[in-house]
Amino acid sequence: MRIFRASLLAYGVPLAAALGVRLVFLFPVLREPERALVTDSPTFLEIARILRVEHRFDHLQRVPGYFAWVAAVQSTLGEDLRILAILQVLLDLGATAAVAALAGAAAGRRSALAGGLLYALNGVTPLASCRVLVDSLAVFLLSLSFLELRPGRGIRGAAASGVCLGLAAYVRPTALHLPLAVLPAFLAWPGGTRERTRAAATYSCAFLLAVLPWYARNRLVFGSWIFTSLGHANLLMGYGASAVSVRDGITYEQAQMRLLARLQEEGIAPADETHPWGTRIESAVLDDPALARAAGGVGLRVVWECRGAFVRAWLSSTLLLPLRLAHPGLGDLQAHLAPAYRHGPPDMRGDDASPVHLLKTGRFREGIGALASRVGGPGEARLWISLATFATSLAIVSGSLLALPSAARGSGGPERFALLASGCAGAVLVLTAIPAGATRYYAPALPPLCACAGAGWAAALSWIAERRGTRIPHDRPSAGAQAPDGGSRTP
Repeated sequence: MRIFRASLLAYGVPLAAALGVRLVFLFPVLREPERALVTDSPTFLEIARILRVEHRFDHLQRVPGYFAWVAAVQSTLGEDLRILAILQVLLDLGATAAVAALAGAAAGRRSALAGGLLYALNGVTPLASCRVLVDSLAVFLLSLSFLELRPGRGIRGAAASGVCLGLAAYVRPTALHLPLAVLPAFLAWPGGTRERTRAAATYSCAFLLAVLPWYARNRLVFGSWIFTSLGHANLLMGYGASAVSVRDGITYEQAQMRLLARLQEEGIAPADETHPWGTRIESAVLDDPALARAAGGVGLRVVWECRGAFVRAWLSSTLLLPLRLAHPGLGDLQAHLAPAYRHGPPDMRGDDASPVHLLKTGRFREGIGALASRVGGPGEARLWISLATFATSLAIVSGSLLALPSAARGSGGPERFALLASGCAGAVLVLTAIPAGATRYYAPALPPLCACAGAGWAAALSWIAERRGTRIPHDRPSAGAQAPDGGSRTP
């Protein structure tokens, strides 16, 4: 009975917290369904409608996973955006449970409680799950992939993990980076060289079997062996624009417009295009393999020309990750919760004068002054939201760092493998995010980072208790887990 209560606490509390936080963002959508729509949402809904009605998908830039999901939901349950938002919140609750289970597999029930709570309270996915965005489905599939990739699940688990990762790539192509990141962790897979090789090969083959059909489709339709042209677009309008904005001291959007003009000068983009992500450039450039490669080549040249600025932008974005995770467009968040903020003063919409933006760009004195000015003022509510999400983000990042000694010192076994696989995946997803891009680009990194953070904080608690001579209750892992020496840890 005591074990049942401990497990209920470890897994029930994160789910309850996740449900409460997401309901805060879901209720405005239930009252006004149009709040589920953001910049990309109308395009997503139109592509899903064409897929559902005309059974046609003519894009090289887009991948079909999320649009197939939306089309299936609308065909079955209707086109009400509230239904889609509710289902996406349920997916995010499933991701919370998967993160807690993954953290528990790494370091026991205390780790499950900490990791699950950190994911439940993060500042990115609760809002994204209530909107017509790909993040909730992508994060759910990635969470399942990490959860299945446990030595206790054996070869079948490795195969299921590879398939889930392949499906996630059809929603967010970022998942294509993960096999190379996770494969080194198989050196810690329990057993000898034969078992490790077999597990790694099964995982890799399952992933390849899942994604190869889309490569073949693009070869037949567009004549190119690429999964998506989005990588070419990100080279130019993501990484390139980040470097130009830092070098020239202009905004990210201004840098994108400058690069669009460069594409037009080189004859790659239509001369009448007015926006770097406009409809015509998506169809004329990114859905043409040759033009997409040309745009990607311009992006590489821009990054090389601005290499110093790019390194500064990348380092700033990585080192200030807690601030990045704490700032999911907080002015946008306020607009979601309170209609009065939709047309409020510019500083409430999260412009360049917002405290979080000032801190992110290294203007610490101005940022602290802006934070202080919010106390007692019209921006006080946003200030406390910022501080709460920043505290959670700081706990995620610092907990992940605290897990490094456990991963390095371990002598093998399921626990060390879970930490290494999650840590490698989380690091790659963070390092490949666009420096100046939207905060939700970091959403796929949250499941592995939160699992590692849960293990890190559990290890820190045990270390503090040991130093103080305090006896803490034994944290039994899930049944069937193995100790690092290969023996069972469950009596």
